[in-house]
Amino acid sequence: WQYTPGFETSIIGAATGNSNLSTYKFRPNIQITYTSVLDVDVLRFSARTSGRNVVTQWDVANEKNMSGYEVERSTDGQRFETVGSVAAGTASGSGSYSFTDSGIASVSDVQTLFYRLKCKETSGSFKYSSTAQVSIKAANAIAIDAFPSPVDDVLIIRLTGKPGSNAVLNVSNGTGKLVRKLSMTSSEQKIDLTGCSGGLYFVTYTDDSYNETLKVTKR
Repeated sequence: WQYTPGFETSIIGAATGNSNLSTYKFRPNIQITYTSVLDVDVLRFSARTSGRNVVTQWDVANEKNMSGYEVERSTDGQRFETVGSVAAGTASGSGSYSFTDSGIASVSDVQTLFYRLKCKETSGSFKYSSTAQVSIKAANAIAIDAFPSPVDDVLIIRLTGKPGSNAVLNVSNGTGKLVRKLSMTSSEQKIDLTGCSGGLYFVTYTDDSYNETLKVTKR
């Protein structure tokens, strides 16, 4: 017999009970599975610690027919779980997004976390971004406190844990102007705010692998 591929296929062979050759046509049941190629390009995807959270940020281009982005987290770089989602912008083109994972306290027994994006199209198709990893060792080891608040003149900054390399304290007023900058070499540091006007201030602790900002009020 002879098999000819095609939407309609002919089989030539001996007919049952007949010595003549016969031709039969049939319409095969063919299932075709295909994967849509998404137009969106993830130009940048990053993850960093901010206090006891992890902030993920990404930039995209060629954003067409996108429904949104799911942020996935893993403790081993292999098995991921969804920790949040962000809706896509309404306009086609480029966009910048961010998502803050505030649940890293539940995985405090690890030192590194892995993140990736699941980019989802309105049709249901999706693709993954590259993986970003972030060390949370410092985030789990350091906690910062500022007191008293409200403060009159001298503010005390106290760490649980040792300051990291190149640790500094920056104090900014409510307009963002830097009013004090000090190195932090021990677990406790006094900041003299004498002469600063009353109002809201932001105290930011930063070292080579960790940063956290606290709000304090001066009378």
